[in-house]
Amino acid sequence: MTSTPHHNEASPSLLEQHLALREDRCPMCGYNLHRLRGRVCPECGQALELRIALTEPRLGAFYTGLVGLAAGVGFAGLVFLWGLIVYLLHGGPELWQLTLLACEAVVLVNLLIVWIRCAGRIRRLGPGLRVLLAGATWCLSLSAMLLFGLLVRY
Repeated sequence: MTSTPHHNEASPSLLEQHLALREDRCPMCGYNLHRLRGRVCPECGQALELRIALTEPRLGAFYTGLVGLAAGVGFAGLVFLWGLIVYLLHGGPELWQLTLLACEAVVLVNLLIVWIRCAGRIRRLGPGLRVLLAGATWCLSLSAMLLFGLLVRY
């Protein structure tokens, strides 16, 4: 009959074993955790854990798309505000143009929210599709600039 090993609370955890050999620092406060006993940083009180992480989590295309959409949101928002101020002060651009600019800003904001919420799904896509989606975000942002150029007559 084989006996199964029992976990002994007095034995060091994997985290403690890891830190007994290394001089890692707390990710929160930078305290040297070498030879730490327990699972809490004595400096800042944050709970610590030993984990495996990806060395390259495939974030390049995600961040490229994020910046593209954020740039579009910023541009569309500023153009809408400009149009609203000009409309209120001088009666132009026309109301349909102002509505179009507002719709464009709302669409880009919603796409940015979807992009952020789908970050994990985007990272799991193949490299070609990730790059294609990131490029599409920039095309949408550039279309905001194109629309502005077509609507402005001042």
